[in-house]
Parts: sequence; structure tokens; C-alpha cells
Amino acid sequence: PVLAQAVRAYLAERELAHLEAEAILCVETKNVNLRRGLLDRLFAGSEAVTYTGVLVTPEWLVWANGGGKRPPLVSSARLAEIEIPRIDPRLQDMGLDGLQLFGFVNRSSQRVTVFIGLGEEPAAQKLRQVLRQAIKQAHK
Repeated sequence: PVLAQAVRAYLAERELAHLEAEAILCVETKNVNLRRGLLDRLFAGSEAVTYTGVLVTPEWLVWANGGGKRPPLVSSARLAEIEIPRIDPRLQDMGLDGLQLFGFVNRSSQRVTVFIGLGEEPAAQKLRQVLRQAIKQAHK
């Protein structure tokens, strides 16, 4: 509910509330990052859990990340303005699983690279498939 509320507030602030009705996929996934650094283990425990809520429409990707005590962070991108490059092997080496995006995110003036952490659930696998297809369609 916290991620969904954050996404709804984000959409309302940007006059994009209609996107919820246009959703082709809406999922929540849990990513567990096994931290490897000594300081991380001493000060933050051996793992960090991040929850990610994702809304995909034919034109937009909206996602929220949250976990622990910090409030969710919501971001968005037009599908026609992003691509999914091959994930940086360094992220995989760090035990991170998810999607790496490249393009205009949050109405940025320059292309940026962002990482969306995902879990291994079937919903995360479906998201990868649906998002790749939706981006392909948006680029036509």
C-alpha cells in the first residue's frame, strides 16, 4: 500500500492520474541485496531489502522504490525515450538483480542510466518481458 500510495500521489502531482487506468502491468517485487562490505555488515546488517512497485502503460513506466525507514522514491519515464541496455556486469558482481535503463528519466534534459532493483519472483520476470515488449512498441 505504501508504494501504491506514493505512485498515486506522484501521478496526481503531475496530472498523470489517468495512467493508472491505462496500466498493462502493475507489480510489486522484493529485492534482497546481500551486502559484501565490512562496514555494511557492521552498520547495516548483512542484507538490505528494497521493495519496488512498477506501473507500465503503453506510453509510460512509473516505479517506486522503498524499504526500511526511508519514504518511497518515485520516478517515471516515457517508454519512447528509454531503452534497456545489457546490464552492467559490475552490478551483477555486487549481487544486484534488476533492470538497467538508459534514457530521459524524470523529465531530465540529458539521458541518464538508472537501475531498478527487482527480485526473483514470477512478477519480476513478467515485468522484464512486458517492459521490453512495451518499449519496443513505443519506439515504432
